[in-house]
Amino acid sequence: MKDLPWKEVPLLDRTRATAHGRDEFRWLKAATVPRLPFPHADQALQIVRRRRTIRTGKVSIERVYAITTLTVHQANAADLAERVRGHWQLRIVSTMSGM
Repeated sequence: MKDLPWKEVPLLDRTRATAHGRDEFRWLKAATVPRLPFPHADQALQIVRRRRTIRTGKVSIERVYAITTLTVHQANAADLAERVRGHWQLRIVSTMSGM
């Protein structure tokens, strides 16, 4: 996934949020890739997160790659970005509830 030509893929979604003492930017690129080596996969995603801790000013950048079985006709960039954010929210909730 990392080796796909992401520089050639247009930016499809950009969001900014400030919460929990952090300022966070997210960028999403999605591309339909034929013959991905995963059953039923239709799109490849690249998500870049840039977080800045407001109190300290420390900045971190994270690149995440994902695949989805949803076609471009089933989920546009905004839908995909919302689903990715929702997944992280669910993961955080389930982790905290297991403590």
